[in-house]
Amino acid sequence: MGLNKKGYIGDVLLWIVVIGVFSMAAIMTYMMNSEIKTAVDAEPSITANAKTQVDNIVTPMPAWIDGVVAILIFGSAITLFFSVLLIRDFPGFFVFIWILVGIMILVAAILSNTYFEFLQDPDVAVAAADFTFLNFIMNNYVIAAIFWGVSLGAAMLLNNQT
Repeated sequence: MGLNKKGYIGDVLLWIVVIGVFSMAAIMTYMMNSEIKTAVDAEPSITANAKTQVDNIVTPMPAWIDGVVAILIFGSAITLFFSVLLIRDFPGFFVFIWILVGIMILVAAILSNTYFEFLQDPDVAVAAADFTFLNFIMNNYVIAAIFWGVSLGAAMLLNNQT
């Protein structure tokens, strides 16, 4: 890796995949921790203090994860926008950018559909109901991908005009 690495609109594809996979992994982690909490609460030999400590970890977890997803989305959007400003390429490559945007939209649609297929399991659906921002983003994931791709493509085009 060189020190003068340019930004690349294909990085958006990476973030779309990372956020989609993280969303499903976060729900699985919450499900696992909820099951551990239920087992700890049912065990009579565990002290009340230990049960309280487990509850203090599991109960706020959906709010943390929603916050992490928000930071990932907005942080990656800001980072990608500024990295696109570093791109100085021949404007003829702009056609390939729109091909990448189409691929990003396709990947976002696949991940969104996979997420909702994942939610078809009743246990997963119960755990996912506690996540508000995560479900909102995954419900509108294709729209977010279109917004990211078009805004970054437009920023790159405008950057090459100057």
